[in-house]
Amino acid sequence: MDIRPLKSKLKIVFPEECENFMAEEALSVLKETNLAAKPAAEIDLSAVRTMDTTFVNILVSLLNTLKEKGIKYEITGKSSEVSRVMGLYGLGI
Repeated sequence: MDIRPLKSKLKIVFPEECENFMAEEALSVLKETNLAAKPAAEIDLSAVRTMDTTFVNILVSLLNTLKEKGIKYEITGKSSEVSRVMGLYGLGI
């Protein structure tokens, strides 16, 4: 997971392999980031080729955290894999 501060928002880029073995690293990056540093966030899912339940939970938790902090967000680059997996869980993200 890569998080880059841009001029007016944070860009949060999910990795190509969103699987359990990558979760610890992703969570570490998220914990080290001040999500409230910018008034908005872009969640880029364009690189995602595989996604398991662990990363579904990470994504949902991230969205809830952003909402709780009053940070506007947009999800960009939803791959067909992300749409498929979210559909399995009944999530219309």
